Amino acid sequence: MEIIKIDKNSGIPLLGVLPFGIIDRYHNSMIQIRATTLCNANCEFCSTDAGVNSRFHKINYEVELDYLLEWFEYVAKLKKEKLTVFLDSVGEPLMYAKFLELVKGIKESGLSERIVTVTNGILLDKKKIIELKKNGLDQINLSLHTLDYEKGKKFFGMQNYDVDKIKETCIEIVKNGIELWLVPVYLPGVNDKDIEEIILFAKEINAKVGLQKYEKHKMGRKIKAKEETFFKFYRKLEELEKKFDFKLVYKGNEFKIKKAERVPVVFENNEKIQAIVKLEGWYSGQKIGVAKNRCVTILDCDKGINSRINVIIKSHTDGIYLAK
Repeated sequence: MEIIKIDKNSGIPLLGVLPFGIIDRYHNSMIQIRATTLCNANCEFCSTDAGVNSRFHKINYEVELDYLLEWFEYVAKLKKEKLTVFLDSVGEPLMYAKFLELVKGIKESGLSERIVTVTNGILLDKKKIIELKKNGLDQINLSLHTLDYEKGKKFFGMQNYDVDKIKETCIEIVKNGIELWLVPVYLPGVNDKDIEEIILFAKEINAKVGLQKYEKHKMGRKIKAKEETFFKFYRKLEELEKKFDFKLVYKGNEFKIKKAERVPVVFENNEKIQAIVKLEGWYSGQKIGVAKNRCVTILDCDKGINSRINVIIKSHTDGIYLAK
């Protein structure tokens, strides 16, 4: 699978698209940073269809470290607040070769309040955990959907997935003073018992649990599990809270996120713009164009790289621009 490297010389802005760069979703002090789309797993219910067995993605992206840090500082100054920086990915964040340096660079900038990442934990070991703590990582959200050995291999699509090693990793994270959240996806009728075992494990090692609602995505992988309403999902959380005397329902103000400026929206719906095609898109038939220092995903586009084309903005949700 081809990996497209994005650096300062590429002319690719790091705002405007979903798979890479920086995403500013709300009027608050949290941003997402996506350095890579690479993934080392093939999760059975992956919402983004990431990994080597992807049906829809024929390319991956990776952003050069200094360029990413340059854009982080630019966005942080626009936000006018110290930021909670969420290092996530449509794949696995720790597949980024310079992940340790990314954490360190963000911390040393003085522009972050807190640095958080999400991971499947497979690439973590004692040495890396110690280095992450030293470099400034505050919190790890670890995707753990079962403690069963065979189910784990099935869920992650990896015959060498070792849930015992992941449990040891969890213990090491807590031991080194990084806040640990176990973030299983609740699959009704599939991992109900597993969720209860994960809660007990979290209590045992002094970790928190952030249960995720299973949702089916058009381009994601699907599993035979019921997609519940939010009402039923939260009712389930409340039942589990009472059963295990363990907090599972959190409100937004408990995460210490402050109000902040938004990165300016530069295009409106139905606006006609001229863009330069710069990259193949993450999905077949798409291109990524550039206009007004933003990236724009152009749907149903067969134009060549560096073509200058007229398009219409179809949506701009959370600063993610789609055009046609």
